[in-house]
Amino acid sequence: MSVESEFDQRWIENKPELGYEYEKNKSGQMLVRGGAIFSGYYKDPEATKEAFDEYGFYRTGDVVRLREDEKFQIIDRAKNFFKLTQGEFVSSESVENDYLAKFLYWFTQVWITGDKDQSFTVGLFAVDRDKLARFARHYGFDVEDIDIDDLGLKRVFYGKIMKPVSNDESFQVKGFEKVKNFKLFSGDFMTIDNDTLTTTTTMKIRRHKVNQVFKDDIKELYEEGEL
Repeated sequence: MSVESEFDQRWIENKPELGYEYEKNKSGQMLVRGGAIFSGYYKDPEATKEAFDEYGFYRTGDVVRLREDEKFQIIDRAKNFFKLTQGEFVSSESVENDYLAKFLYWFTQVWITGDKDQSFTVGLFAVDRDKLARFARHYGFDVEDIDIDDLGLKRVFYGKIMKPVSNDESFQVKGFEKVKNFKLFSGDFMTIDNDTLTTTTTMKIRRHKVNQVFKDDIKELYEEGEL
C-alpha cells in the first residue's frame, strides 16, 4: 500500500516471515521516500544498500498497522530480527533484554546476534571486571594476570553462571534463541566514540555498526563453535 502526502511517500512492505502482511492484517514495515529523508550513510555503501529498497524508499524498521481511523500505529521493529539457518527468526532486542534482566549482577551491556548460515546465536557482554576476578579466583584462575579472553575461564563462567540460569523455567528465551558462545568485555564496548551508539540523549544502539566494529569477534565465536 502506498500513501502520498505533500512532503513524502509512505509504503507498507509485507513481512510475511514475521506474520505481517497488508492484505491479511493491514500491517507491514513502513518505508518512506521524500525530500526529508537522508540519501545514505557516509562512506558506508553496504549499510546504505541495506537501508533503501530498489526504488529509493527508506526502510524505517518500524512495523506498523493501519487503524480504522486511517492512522498508522507502530506495533513492532523489523530491524530487530535476524534469521538462523533452520529458518527461525530471533528478536534480538527481546532476547537482549531477557539476558540483561537475568544477568544484571554481571553484565552492563548485552548484544545478541546471529547469522542465516548458523544454527545458534552468539553474544557480546560487558562484564564488571572486579566481579569476574572474584569468580575467577574462586575457581582457581590467576586473577593477578586475568585474561578475559581465556577460553577455559569462559567455559567455566558459562557452565557455572549462564547455563543454570538459561535452563531455568523462569527464563523466557526459547532454546534456539539461547546464546551458545560469547565474548566478554571489561567495561562497555558499545560507545559513542566507536559509533555504535547514537549521539542522542537515548543513545540507541546502531546495530549495523556493532556488526561492523565487532565482525572479527563474531566470526571467531562461530569458528569456536558452541561451548
